[in-house]
Amino acid sequence: MSKEGEGPFCPILSIESFPYFYPYEQPKASGIHLISGRILLMDTERIQHIYQDAGLYLGGGIDSGVCLIPPKPGETKRYVAKFYKDHLPLSQLNLYTRITNEASHIAVAEQWNLYVDTHYGKLAVRVIPTEEILFHNNLPVGITEQVTAKSCNGIIDCEFAQPFRQLSGFINDRLGVSGVNIIPFNARVTGKHGTLFITDLCDEIMDLRVNT
Repeated sequence: MSKEGEGPFCPILSIESFPYFYPYEQPKASGIHLISGRILLMDTERIQHIYQDAGLYLGGGIDSGVCLIPPKPGETKRYVAKFYKDHLPLSQLNLYTRITNEASHIAVAEQWNLYVDTHYGKLAVRVIPTEEILFHNNLPVGITEQVTAKSCNGIIDCEFAQPFRQLSGFINDRLGVSGVNIIPFNARVTGKHGTLFITDLCDEIMDLRVNT
């Protein structure tokens, strides 16, 4: 749907003049801080700029394309924008964002960890939350912190497949959902006995369901 020269990955062509946030359902007694209806991090000019600069494109998958957001002077964190594609119903993306943020909070509170193998040992697990959502030409854009650790995708000196299956099953059970499926493409690691960062809980967002 996008025209040649207007963007590398998805049919988003212009910025709306105002932000829009999902009507999040507040998790009960979880202490999770969710967006409450105002821009906290980004302004529309920044998002427009990164979309028009193909040099900031980091990669993409089934559900989104990801761009780096250049930091402003004095900004200590670096962020990325996930430009979600138009096949995702907003209700499903709302569910995915809520479960992701809940997992992020609980992983820290309960000190989740994962034993991988003798090369990496036991890793602390962190799930990267969505910090903000706005609309870009009526399609949602998620703002998350950038993780610069080594990608697990393509690492040949360690077998992540089985540990990731175990972690996915644990998160599904812990949060009462199905469809969480962590893959190496969506994970980064700092080193032996370090931290495992999960950037996406699902390889396909449409697979996520709440168990009944």
